Amino acid sequence: MLLAIGKGRIVKCSDQALVLRRIPFQETSLVIHYFSRERGTQSVLARGIRSRKGSERAALAGFHTINILGHFHPAHALGTLLQTDIVRGRHSLREIPLAMASAQVIQEMIYRFLPPGDPHPELFDLTETVLDQLDAKQSPLALLAFIQGVTLRTIGYGWRTDSCAGCGHTEPLTFFSVRRAQTVCQTCGLPYTRHIFSISPAEHHAMATLDWPNGFAPLSPEEHINLFRISSAGLTRFGGRLLDAERHFRHLIGLEPLPDTSS
Repeated sequence: MLLAIGKGRIVKCSDQALVLRRIPFQETSLVIHYFSRERGTQSVLARGIRSRKGSERAALAGFHTINILGHFHPAHALGTLLQTDIVRGRHSLREIPLAMASAQVIQEMIYRFLPPGDPHPELFDLTETVLDQLDAKQSPLALLAFIQGVTLRTIGYGWRTDSCAGCGHTEPLTFFSVRRAQTVCQTCGLPYTRHIFSISPAEHHAMATLDWPNGFAPLSPEEHINLFRISSAGLTRFGGRLLDAERHFRHLIGLEPLPDTSS
């Protein structure tokens, strides 16, 4: 929300936001990277915040939805934080190691893949929903698979699920190729089973709809793991490397290293 414009073209803005990254600056300050509904990813300098106690510092330390009031200049990538407070707290999330690890993957994913200043209000709303569900002790694995799939679609690297990448047939689609970002029929996929993912009809439906919770709730834990592996491999291929936070998440769920998805 635009509040005022000063003579030096400094814009005073108020954003509802999710903190993505905090970087120490000098002795007492932080550079805050955040994701807002209306303005996409932004950065502000929080001067002296590390020497303060109370609600402002706490607001920047968690996975809460916060309000950020700051000064921004069109010629500068970094704004200045004026005030912040918690709009929607998620205090229970930190008490669950797997939920916190999942939230950290989400933070890094948005930071890495969304360009600064490019608003994605639908993804912002879905991210809030996922964080709410994590705070309510819902399945971190299923939620992460879902939001990673939505993010792939948002950045233009979403998967095709309507036909086979090899022959174009529409059924039976029992495999998925990360390299092609598309489903593969049984006949075309059988020679390449070591390099592509096998998917069940329920997984295929979840990938096609990306509907939470309707498309994901009926899946078994093994199917949730498979969808997570598929979405993770897609993001890794798009970004060139595995997300740093995902290494810890994969360790917590006992998941093996990423498979070879070169075919």
